Amino acid sequence: DPMTWRRAAGTDVAGIVALTKSNFIADAQTIWAIDEQHGAHALTIDIVNQFFNPNSALIAVWEQAGQLQAYVWAERNQRTVWSSEEMVAVKMIHMDMQLSARVRITRLTEMMELWETWAQAIGVAIVVSSTVRDDQQGFIRLHQRRGYECRGSICYRRLTPLPVV
Repeated sequence: DPMTWRRAAGTDVAGIVALTKSNFIADAQTIWAIDEQHGAHALTIDIVNQFFNPNSALIAVWEQAGQLQAYVWAERNQRTVWSSEEMVAVKMIHMDMQLSARVRITRLTEMMELWETWAQAIGVAIVVSSTVRDDQQGFIRLHQRRGYECRGSICYRRLTPLPVV
């Protein structure tokens, strides 16, 4: 079961959109009018940006036997209205839901390691991850086990100590 995570390239856009379509649209179509072309455009822009500036975004894909089975998309420069501290926000993650529960847990754990390592490497102290799925208890529990503070479906983790004021 050789695993490969790598930074996404433009050639991955179609596979990412297909994976998103098969997993996300059912959870989101009652809220948003889904526009696949708009999503593919935003994804492509971030992939190009991360190619030229790896500190701007993190889009990574996981493949097995040449088949895209999971991806993570995170961005920096996010802030709340009550703090000027920068956060890394996880925009989207998906994986093939036909994978076994054990493999899906492993992939999510790896994704968390990827975005936390990237946040630390670019000097961002806080990560925020959320979900819109109906079935979110496993997602929330995995975050809590890793030290995230979860408020509803939004989980936050501070990677460095609070600054002294």
